[in-house]
Amino acid sequence: STHSAIDTILRIARIHPIDHMEIREINCWIHPSHVGELPYGVPNSDLEGKFSMPFVLAVAWIYGGVELSHFTEEVLKDARIVELCNKVNLLSDEGLSPLGSRVTIVSTKNKSYSSAADRPWVHPLNPLTEDEVTNNVRSCAGLKDISLFTEALTRW
Repeated sequence: STHSAIDTILRIARIHPIDHMEIREINCWIHPSHVGELPYGVPNSDLEGKFSMPFVLAVAWIYGGVELSHFTEEVLKDARIVELCNKVNLLSDEGLSPLGSRVTIVSTKNKSYSSAADRPWVHPLNPLTEDEVTNNVRSCAGLKDISLFTEALTRW
């Protein structure tokens, strides 16, 4: 339920790369069926971070994406992340698809930047390329050289 929102905020960041200090608020709408799955605002642990829309949106904005390596004590305590977490409003919208999201960023200059998605970027209707799969495996497994892993997969 966080994936399409992450994709949406990254799309905004690519088009409108404003400094995090210029963000007054981030409004994120998701389908009501998923709001209860995300009970944490500013998380106190890596596990809570995985169930915190404010955390993943803040990480996406500050780091340009969200990877398993971001769910650490260091990132949880990053002042920029905590500050942005406190600016996120998680809202529900029955008009969104269950996999969809809409994000609006309001700047300190009263400018609004919005984007929406019906589903996450990684979806059966948007299959990953071989390079994207390799990069995801590398990131999730914490591997620098995945040639042995890739070789084993091709044999399998």
